[in-house]
Amino acid sequence: MIWNPLTLLRAITPDRHRANVMAARWQGAVSRDPRLVEDVIALGRIMESLPVDLDTGDAVRAPVDPTHVLIDQGRREMALEMLALMNVDRADLALMMRDTE
Repeated sequence: MIWNPLTLLRAITPDRHRANVMAARWQGAVSRDPRLVEDVIALGRIMESLPVDLDTGDAVRAPVDPTHVLIDQGRREMALEMLALMNVDRADLALMMRDTE
């Protein structure tokens, strides 16, 4: 999947003027307090990974609860939409992941 802020903004609101106004508002908020990006990433659980079995190194999957899967997916999608409004893309997220290691 190719993901970039402009594509995501068009999906959120097809009206270009409205998308520009929303993006300007969010980018202004981020310029005043850059920690908003980290907050949205945490709220959307963007950087979370599955627990790992220490003996085998394999990811441990909990029993699948469809309700929680949909809630988590919606939370993540909303966070990605908000990050797109802040002009944060996958390259920025990858850089943030490298910085935390």
